[in-house]
Amino acid sequence: MRSQGQVRFLRVSPRSQMIAAGAVLGLAVASLASAAVSQYSSRSALADLNQREAQVARAEGEVQRYRKDIRTLTSDLAHRQQFIEQMIDAHVAEIPEGQPDTQVTPKTRAMVNRVSTAFPDASALAHIEAEQLALVERLTEHADARSQAAIASIRKLGLNPRRSWLPVARPARAAKVVRW
Repeated sequence: MRSQGQVRFLRVSPRSQMIAAGAVLGLAVASLASAAVSQYSSRSALADLNQREAQVARAEGEVQRYRKDIRTLTSDLAHRQQFIEQMIDAHVAEIPEGQPDTQVTPKTRAMVNRVSTAFPDASALAHIEAEQLALVERLTEHADARSQAAIASIRKLGLNPRRSWLPVARPARAAKVVRW
């Protein structure tokens, strides 16, 4: 070192040199270890991310399959509902449309709205269910009306509709087994 024209020497002992070299080496090893841990951590995070992406892709595939199944089921149920209504029209006397409250009840309408909001893909299923409930209600009203008419006719004949006046079927006798 030079100071005011004079040269001065700084002397570092071998022990101090070893300590300084050890510190530099320790810092280098710590830096490499930190880089290795960081790289391992990022690889692990990347592997987790890839695994989650694969799970999401599988879940999306399942959701698409469920949506397709719901559409297929909805179509099948709609066709069945039409068939049932055609059979009723063909084999049962004219069914009254019923009062507005027997078509779709407010409770059923609320259920349809909740399902439609929560699961838009299942909305059509909820509507079909509401139609079926309304049809069952109309059929029940029709059956009750026909039953009341039958009871009134039986009473006009002077019979008690509560008594069992229909002949009771007797069990057939078992055939005798002939042994030779």
